[in-house]
Amino acid sequence: MAGECAGGQRRIKKKGEVSWDEVEKVLFGCLGYTPEVVGWMTLREIDNAISGYTLKTQLEQRSLWEASRLVAYCAVKPHVKGNLKPQDIVKFEWEKAEKIDTENVREKGKRLAQKWRVKGRG
Repeated sequence: MAGECAGGQRRIKKKGEVSWDEVEKVLFGCLGYTPEVVGWMTLREIDNAISGYTLKTQLEQRSLWEASRLVAYCAVKPHVKGNLKPQDIVKFEWEKAEKIDTENVREKGKRLAQKWRVKGRG
């Protein structure tokens, strides 16, 4: 039985731990893989397949949220004076800009350029 160790004792899952049953649910149910295909896959391939599926799902969800925002924008725009953008209605977490430490980026660029020059002429 899932989650049981030898001797019938139930094992407590650690945070972030995934059971093989949960992996199979994604591989068989969501991705449509067959047991034969999964049997030939490496753990790395399984991890990449699930990561790819997760990314695809996230992108689809973002698209749906952005479409909903566009509908709201179109409904509100005729009633608002001024320059309204869809991002003014709601700004999603994935749209928030990260602060970039330009000084750190410049320093890294200089170090890489110096390293490349030294190795390139050597």
